[in-house]
Amino acid sequence: MSVILRKRNNADGTTSLLLDIYHNGQRRYEFLKNLKLDKPTTLLIREQNKERLRQAEAIKVARAAELEAGNYHVTSDLGKKTDVVVWMESYIMSYDKKDKRILRNVKDRFADFLKLENRHKLTFSGLNEFIIEDFIGYLENYCTGEGARSYFSRFKKMIRYAYRRDGLMPQNILERVERKPRGEATKKDVLTLEEVQKLATPTRKVARLREHFYFLALLAYAGVM
Repeated sequence: MSVILRKRNNADGTTSLLLDIYHNGQRRYEFLKNLKLDKPTTLLIREQNKERLRQAEAIKVARAAELEAGNYHVTSDLGKKTDVVVWMESYIMSYDKKDKRILRNVKDRFADFLKLENRHKLTFSGLNEFIIEDFIGYLENYCTGEGARSYFSRFKKMIRYAYRRDGLMPQNILERVERKPRGEATKKDVLTLEEVQKLATPTRKVARLREHFYFLALLAYAGVM
């Protein structure tokens, strides 16, 4: 059993404090959000940071005492045994909304990500904010346009359900995820109503346009475009 206070540098110059907790063969992380260290630009800020570090050390000692007393439950027994990807598949099988296909794609992407990370058979007790943030990076590299945001939105939907309805995690780890997926929506060119009406008019020019569209469609189908 161990409780270690760790620091994590952020892009904005601040430093997050977290507890690295190892208990009963399981590791989890607890962010101390209210004790984030500011960029030490002034003497006052440096003194405030020292006080927050002292508070974080006190919390670390308290957590260790709770573990020793057996009062601090790291995760549920069910969460220790439940494979995340297998659970996602069972969730999707009982899902009946229009975005079911997207959910399945998200599950497949997460399974591929775990293979790349050599994290086979990841259970909910092993799922943490660092893995989720790495998965966001994977989505940003894999998806184009707003795909990363859309996929991560569905991923969060499933994880929230696992936490709130199935009780597979003692805490909502999504609250500790600081990274947000990047990406802008891909602009799609579509015909206006007026343009569609013009195409419906039987003229020689429209016939040539139709031939042009058919030719482009054949090229796309053949993989040329």
